[in-house]
Amino acid sequence: MARIAIDTDEVIVDFNSFDDKFYWLQSHFPAIQKENIVFCGNKSIIHADYLIDDNVGHFNNFSGTGLLFTAHHNKKINFPNRVENWKAVKDFFQQLSE
Repeated sequence: MARIAIDTDEVIVDFNSFDDKFYWLQSHFPAIQKENIVFCGNKSIIHADYLIDDNVGHFNNFSGTGLLFTAHHNKKINFPNRVENWKAVKDFFQQLSE
């Protein structure tokens, strides 16, 4: 069984947003243990097979496969593994298991 972790950017501007983001992740991804939710900005320290991110720059030092999550600021960027929404993420990983 695959282990799923969430890595999200650190919270710098609004310290209250850490709690908001953490609880949102827990409520929308209840199967992911809280120990597997990581807040960091430097994605090179994350050792995983896949990284889903809306910032293409975060893939530069990431050793695994990047999935670019479409957002308004990256729509014009050409990237081989692009996902439009969370259903597309689910479909991507389901195809790997077939």
